[in-house]
Amino acid sequence: FASDDAALFGLLQSSLHQAWARKMSSTMRSDLRYTPSSAFDTFPRPTADRLDGLRDCAERLHALRAAIMRREDIGLTKLYNALHDAESRLPDVEALRAAHAELDRLAAAAYGWDDLDMDHAFRQVAYLPENDRTRHTIAETTRLEILRRLSALNRERYETEQNAAAEYGARCGFSRI
Repeated sequence: FASDDAALFGLLQSSLHQAWARKMSSTMRSDLRYTPSSAFDTFPRPTADRLDGLRDCAERLHALRAAIMRREDIGLTKLYNALHDAESRLPDVEALRAAHAELDRLAAAAYGWDDLDMDHAFRQVAYLPENDRTRHTIAETTRLEILRRLSALNRERYETEQNAAAEYGARCGFSRI
């Protein structure tokens, strides 16, 4: 998505958005079929006044990724394969894992969810093929709680939009059908 706002980059790189995208998107074989209408447009974003910490962290994450890829002459796929490989000896892979953990913490904080324990560790995830299920990711109970909270926030915002539209329609003399 074309944006010069690092906060959006950070939010889209977070485990919060990944959980939402996996829930809302369809798949093609085992690949996620991410579409703007299903995963991006429906994702309830935090309010703009809570994004400064996330923005700064996202900028640091982007710079770290770029530096590692330049130095090692690798692309994003090899970089993230190393991130999810517990045996990886790629220099700075631990710093990259820590940067993602911090990004997730700050993304949750942007929603006011400071009570979530992300508990990043190497885990087997069921949504990937059996031969490639190990990921350095958040705890499953945390992922489910994030989905519960995002779904509630999505419903709340939808209802607010519907009520505002109905009120506007009533003021303009339109009736609901």
